[in-house]
Amino acid sequence: ADRRLLTQVDARLAAASEDPTATAAHQTRLAESLEAQNDPSALAAYRAALALDPESLGATRGLSRIAERTGDPVALAEAARREAAVSRNGEVAARLLVRSARVRLERLADAAGALEDLERALELHPDNVEAVERMVAALTKANDPTRLVDQLSRAATSAQMPERQAALWMEVARIYS
Repeated sequence: ADRRLLTQVDARLAAASEDPTATAAHQTRLAESLEAQNDPSALAAYRAALALDPESLGATRGLSRIAERTGDPVALAEAARREAAVSRNGEVAARLLVRSARVRLERLADAAGALEDLERALELHPDNVEAVERMVAALTKANDPTRLVDQLSRAATSAQMPERQAALWMEVARIYS
């Protein structure tokens, strides 16, 4: 009964607020209350909070918890991209974007979206081996060597580790051969 009352209060506060940031905070609290009750509408509440405040760490983490618990591929990919967007660590953000790309490729058949994630992952952390491997596989399958060479060249130029630079340039040379 107390949780239901708290949920009703949070819903009213979210509806009454005129400040988007405050509304997002109330919407996040509402989502947390719904999540605690295993109410499936918690996912929509977290998404509503994120629509108002895309950088809300609480709503982002809540979305991730629900995505992991349900295994919903759309939510998993979205949660990984949102976690990457709020991460202050490029290496962590790149790993999250690779996770999103993996879900988009393997479970959603969304090659275009996966490639966007992989390109962004390499921008953030050009030394990410899995991002390169998945990009090579996806663009080879799509028969797009020009785009692949462009992406690998950018990553090679930006890579921090000399062995990654060499490996990336070797991959570019392999494509040209």
